[in-house]
Formats: sequence, structure tokens, C-alpha cells
Amino acid sequence: MRARQIKPSFYTNESLADCSLDSQKLFTGLWCFADREGRFEWRLRKIQAEIFPYGLKRDIEKVMEELTAKGFVVKYEAAGHAYGFIPTFKKHQYIHPKEAESKLPKPPDQFLPDQFGKIPNTFGDGVPCTKQEQEQEQEQELEQDRGSPEGGRVVELAPRIKITLEEKIVLESEFGAASVAYYAPICSDWLFSNGKTKKDYRAFMANWIRKEIAECSGFYSARGAKAKQTTIDSLKEKYRGQ
Repeated sequence: MRARQIKPSFYTNESLADCSLDSQKLFTGLWCFADREGRFEWRLRKIQAEIFPYGLKRDIEKVMEELTAKGFVVKYEAAGHAYGFIPTFKKHQYIHPKEAESKLPKPPDQFLPDQFGKIPNTFGDGVPCTKQEQEQEQEQELEQDRGSPEGGRVVELAPRIKITLEEKIVLESEFGAASVAYYAPICSDWLFSNGKTKKDYRAFMANWIRKEIAECSGFYSARGAKAKQTTIDSLKEKYRGQ
């Protein structure tokens, strides 16, 4: 099972609201059960044990059929084995860059987004999804948070890194929640070790992450090249005259 995100739109999805509570819980559980591509092995006993470990025993097959009937989950076969796929998985999830690649076979092309990033109408939440539509949805969520009293609430990403909830949402919409969570303690350690404070921690973190991304795109980052040269100079000094 993996850590995943849940968006406010989950609770207002009318198609999902028509499903039973067990189906709704199963759907969010499958996000955690699926790999980074939204694929999972169709092993119902294991799924039930992972997502419903306590309480009354569910008819997991019936619950899964409810999700497949509405297109939230797709079942497919490859090499004689059954697998499941969540068509809108990447629409709603930010994947940690270090998460392992999928080892499961791809589902048929008819279930995948086309070359324009559009998901078939009959799958997922039943709504076409292009990159532009994703951006519009994210902007609408940000606008809702800006108008909410919760938008001004201060959250602590890491020691010395305090920003408003609205600023946190802006950062996560640009870089992904996983990247923000990864770099927050790194930025905090740098501030602590250098005795620094910042007026705008959101801008500080945004600039830091952009710089890291830019440096990683090159063969050697400016910081890495400097460290490499320092190492070479120290070795020359160490072995000079030997």
C-alpha cells in the first residue's frame, strides 16, 4: 500500500455518490493499492485483506462490480492473468519521483488517454480530461481555498518553514505534494545551519525547488561541479610531492 492524495472533488462526485459506502472506501483504497500507473493485480482476497482488514466481511466481488459498472475501475487480462486499472488515476494523483516503475502489463489502449491526454467519456468519473481541463480544475480548487477562511491558516511544512494553507496549495499545484514534502526539511536544515530567516517562505521554497530541478537537468549541476573541483584540488594537495 502506498500513500496517496485525496481531492475535495472526490466528495462532490455525483457518480461516486450513487455508489455504496463500501464502494467509495474501496475506490480510495485502490489508489493506495495501485502502482504509479494506476494498475493493480486483480486479487480480490488480497484487496479485501488490505482495504477491509477489520469489521464485517464484505462481498468484495459485488463491491468491485459496482465500481467497474460505473467505469471507475477497469478489469483486463494479459498473459492469462487478471489486472485492474484506474483510468483517472494520473488525473488526481501526484506521483513521488522515487516511486518504483510499474511491473504490470499495460491495459488495452481503449482504456488509456489519447494523444491529447483525453480520457474516454465512459471511464473514470465520466468526464473528458485534457491537460487544460486539469489546470482549470486545479485553478477552481485554488479559488475555492482563497475564498475560504481556512486559506489564511498557517501550516508548518518543517521547522522554520511556516506558510499559509493557500500558499501550500499553490506550491503543491506547481511542483506536486511529494516534491514540496521532500524539499521542505532540506530548506529548513539550510536555514538553521546558516542562521537565516526569510520574509516570504513560499517564494524561497519555490525558487529552491526550481533551482534543484534546473540543476538536475544538466550533466553536472553548478553546485556539483564546484564540489567536484574542490575534491580534485584537495586530492592534488594531499598527494603533492609523493
